[in-house]
Amino acid sequence: MSDGNTYIANADEVRGAAAVLNQIEKAARQMLDDFRAGVSETVGWEGQNDSYARSVKKDVAKQDSGVTTVTAAVADAVAGITNGTVANADNITRTQAGNLDAIRQAGAASGDTGHRR
Repeated sequence: MSDGNTYIANADEVRGAAAVLNQIEKAARQMLDDFRAGVSETVGWEGQNDSYARSVKKDVAKQDSGVTTVTAAVADAVAGITNGTVANADNITRTQAGNLDAIRQAGAASGDTGHRR
């Protein structure tokens, strides 16, 4: 967050958001596994060689494939967002640590102990 000339970031809160995103990814992958399991139990529901089976078989396969593809893409997208969020938290931590080190070094070089007088 930016407030005038001040930049404020809480790496722990960002990591908490990444944990939530990770749970969303896991849920999406579980939904995909559940869908695949459900589909495998219903293979052939439309029949085999009759006119109805011939008319819907391709559509059923297309819909099943579409659900699988989209759900996997959503899970992959959330995984990417999670990885980016974790990288952001790590960057915040490194930036804060680097700035604190620079402040300490500047204080040491000037003879300032950092204590109030």
